[in-house]
Amino acid sequence: MLAELTLYDMLVPEDHAEAAAATQGSAMDRFAGYAAWDLKWYRTMPFDLRCVTEQVVRSERLLGARRALNRWNESIGQIPRQGVASGEFSGTAVPFVPRVLETMNWHTVQTKGASEQTVADAVRFLLAATVEPA
Repeated sequence: MLAELTLYDMLVPEDHAEAAAATQGSAMDRFAGYAAWDLKWYRTMPFDLRCVTEQVVRSERLLGARRALNRWNESIGQIPRQGVASGEFSGTAVPFVPRVLETMNWHTVQTKGASEQTVADAVRFLLAATVEPA
């Protein structure tokens, strides 16, 4: 059962991240849209594997979940790289985006009473940290 939950925990976000990275348009808009979806997803999930996913993936040798996690990291990192190329994102933000998004998810999941406002505030924070100053 843990294997199935872990795979589900990774496959759904990975599908959404791949779609956001492949979509045309503003990298900032695509990143904001993905981040809002991701934060809502983890805020409303009936289970929480965010704090153990990488450990479980490694220790249980769950190949499908590990592949999904690797694809998620690649896809979610692709959006800010595209944003750097278009002049929307700061180049210094690229390596931090996946870890900061994971941290914001953890905070959203762990915060009692996290709301739509919490999600909106988190997205604004992520954009402020990644967008190239005008």
